[in-house]
Amino acid sequence: MLRLKYSVIKFNFSYVDNNLKLDEKINKEEIETCIKFLGNKNIVLIGKSYGGFLSTIIASENKFDIVKVIVLGYPLHEPNRPSNVYSQKHLKNNKLSVCFINGDSDENCNLDIFQHMLPNYEIEIIKNANHSFKPISKMTSIEQNEKEVIDKIYIIIKNLNSVDK
Repeated sequence: MLRLKYSVIKFNFSYVDNNLKLDEKINKEEIETCIKFLGNKNIVLIGKSYGGFLSTIIASENKFDIVKVIVLGYPLHEPNRPSNVYSQKHLKNNKLSVCFINGDSDENCNLDIFQHMLPNYEIEIIKNANHSFKPISKMTSIEQNEKEVIDKIYIIIKNLNSVDK
């Protein structure tokens, strides 16, 4: 059995549970509070969509001992509007240890644009999957896609764990 030496906190941003307006400053502080709570040592951030985007920003600031960021469903641009790309300056000037896991039909991340804008970053593709890894055809099920995502995360963390030894 593989024993990993990482702690895990799962949470929703306060705006989700309290029906508030999204606030990047507050939401970054919420992630940073979790990092501090865990002791800021050997941190792996895993975030879905906006949480992953904020995790890459936090990692680029080099304030914490973040060894890896895993982003599930990276929001590169507005849904179905690839011409309206969000700022990626925090990723362009830094070679962070980030792995992106995206569906091949992610409405928030055109893969051609991603690979053109961020060619130095690792990206794992889930076939037949949208932004939430739901299948776009009956070739696979949501359970199969989610298992593939979990398997990819497991391998990434297992590889980190073996490097640490």
